[in-house]
Amino acid sequence: MAAFLALLPVVQASGAETNQGPVLVRARGIEIRTDEWTRRVRALGVAFTNEVKVIRPGAWDQFRAIALEQLLFTRLAAARATEADKKRATFESGAFVAGLQHQFGSNESFQSHLRSLGYGDDDFRRQKLEEALATAVIDREVRASVHLPEADLRRYYDENPARWEQPERYRVAQLMLRGRDDAGQPVPPARREEQRRQLQEWRRQVLGGTNFAELIRLHSEDPGSRDRGGELTFVPGEIGGDFETAARTLVPGAISDVITTPAGQHLLVLRERLPVQRLTYDAVRDDIRQLLVQREMELRIPEFADRVRRDGAVEILGTP
Repeated sequence: MAAFLALLPVVQASGAETNQGPVLVRARGIEIRTDEWTRRVRALGVAFTNEVKVIRPGAWDQFRAIALEQLLFTRLAAARATEADKKRATFESGAFVAGLQHQFGSNESFQSHLRSLGYGDDDFRRQKLEEALATAVIDREVRASVHLPEADLRRYYDENPARWEQPERYRVAQLMLRGRDDAGQPVPPARREEQRRQLQEWRRQVLGGTNFAELIRLHSEDPGSRDRGGELTFVPGEIGGDFETAARTLVPGAISDVITTPAGQHLLVLRERLPVQRLTYDAVRDDIRQLLVQREMELRIPEFADRVRRDGAVEILGTP
């Protein structure tokens, strides 16, 4: 799909406009309008800025080309969806949006994030549904045609022994009070001190016999871990700081003092320290299959993209 955009024919702009802006691309059964393309460009820019902080001169030209390429391929693929694809995509996109809302902790915070990307709630849900449709079509038309003999999986396992060495890991449970509010602003010093006193009180309760998992369920402000009893598993070096130091120095079952990190303030109990081990073939067989299938998909997707383009009779109606 790398040269997808470069292969498209360009025709004179129609000048037609709607309340969504002029039509930028038209193909068999689909349209792409300038407003949705602009939103996608902005979302790419925000994601890139969050990751590397600085956007180099000329990067926006790349974002514009990538955004149009993504939109076009996604929409052309989604247009091939069957009723079964639609049913699957509706469920998966709905679950994705619900999970994202849960991560942000409140609908207000979630909507603020969407606005930063230039999306309304309905626009965002439509985009995620369309992406899920495209994924369902790709799985049906491309992934389902990939067949790997068992011998290929076993050979990969035998030829890559270092990949199956699992390092020492820490399994912990945490109760966290957030260091930032729903708008992303640091909590005031008075609130931080109140959090510390509350965590110290809960620590005393745990030492006195109170169930730590129940305190986590009632009070933890980390939605990512709260619903699984506050449990996290990580390898040395993955988290760092005082959080990891506490996990390294605690004995199993012991509770830490109050720990401060950029995310907030925490109480930590070490559940267990998991030793180095080599995973068996049966334990990683499905992972190997997914890896090798993905490699094969990367070879087959460009051909699929070319076929989708040919079937779509694509026209560019203006210069992006």
